Amino acid sequence: MLIATETMLAMHCPACGKLEFHHLSRFAFSGRRMLKIYCSCGSLKVIIETRKKGIYWFQVPCITCENMHLHTVPGRWLWQEQQVTELFCPEIGIELGYIGPAALVSQLIAEDEEYLLSEILASLIEEECFQEGQGEDGNKIKGRQASSLREES
Repeated sequence: MLIATETMLAMHCPACGKLEFHHLSRFAFSGRRMLKIYCSCGSLKVIIETRKKGIYWFQVPCITCENMHLHTVPGRWLWQEQQVTELFCPEIGIELGYIGPAALVSQLIAEDEEYLLSEILASLIEEECFQEGQGEDGNKIKGRQASSLREES
């Protein structure tokens, strides 16, 4: 039986917001109880502690509410090959990061980015529709169309 010794941590920085990937190794915890991970900008992203055998505490500074959130993660979840654990803000519900196999974490990040892009696009479309005017006949016309209609008259 193979025992997983590495996992991937993808975290947003609470200071600059940048998403970075960090490889975590079981061996990084041998002989120590705490591991601090920093962003490339120098800000603290997460403190990982082992309190009891097989239990990991993730102290995560939150991007949105600016509190420090504590997530307790069993080692069997952390080092599994098929599961991703989400670190989130319990007050707002926004995801702060993911821990799990690199391929699954990357897939979830890609899905999140696709979802966010679709939400941004929907918001822009809604905003554009809100800014539309109405023609004399009651039909909606966009500003660009209205100006081109005036030129034709």
